[in-house]
Order: sequence, then C-alpha cells, then structure tokens
Amino acid sequence: MTKKITIRFADIGDYLKVFAFFAVVLQSVLAFALKTQPNHPHQIIIGLLYNLAKYTAPAFIFGILYTSLRTQPQIQLHPYRYHLNGAWHSLFVPTIWWTSIYLLIIPQLQQHHHYHSGLSLLWQFVNGNAAPHLGTIR
Repeated sequence: MTKKITIRFADIGDYLKVFAFFAVVLQSVLAFALKTQPNHPHQIIIGLLYNLAKYTAPAFIFGILYTSLRTQPQIQLHPYRYHLNGAWHSLFVPTIWWTSIYLLIIPQLQQHHHYHSGLSLLWQFVNGNAAPHLGTIR
C-alpha cells in the first residue's frame, strides 16, 4: 500500500506568520538598540519601528486562521476542548518553552522584576512577565 504525498505550498497566511515572528524577535533587538542611547532622530525611528512590531499579533492570528481554513476546508465544528486537545503541541508547548527560556536563560529581558524564589518564578511564569515583546520600553 502506498501513501499519497501531498505537497502544500506556502500561502499568505504562512508569510504573515513568518513576518509576525520576525517582528517579535526584532522588537527585542530594537529595545536593546534604544538602551544604547542613540541620538534623537534615531530614537524616533527605532521607537516607531518598535511600536509597529508590537502590534503584529493580529497578523499572526490571521495567518493561522487563513492557512487553517485554506488547508482544511472540510473543518467540522467540535467542542472547544477537542480543539485544545489537538492543538496542545502548537499552542501550549511553545509557550512553555519560550517562557522558560525567558525566565531561566535570559532573565535580563523580563518586563518588571526578576524572580527571587520558586513562588515568584511560578507567578512570573503564569502572569506573563517573561514576554518582553509585550511590554513597554523602560
């Protein structure tokens, strides 16, 4: 028995997801650039790029929805728990990995205060302190 191999080409949703991911990474780089105290015209340009990159979540969400609907036109409506169960690896596992990386490996990028105990680490893990791309520039 042979398996049928289908080739899926990139669509606009895939490009939007790549752009949104790049913007999130770029935001951390721009935050570092602003901390080097550039001159005023450069601060304005970097600040504008930083704020534009901050609002890429809708593009990422649209990219996911567009690609999902294009590649699975026969989607059946199931209870939300089935969706969460099926999307565990694409939704929660990356969040857990990136939050752990931000908190444990690069804690200098945390938004507010560093953790001081196991309880404060857990609290910062839950409340989202480990997401520097969602915070503001200090």
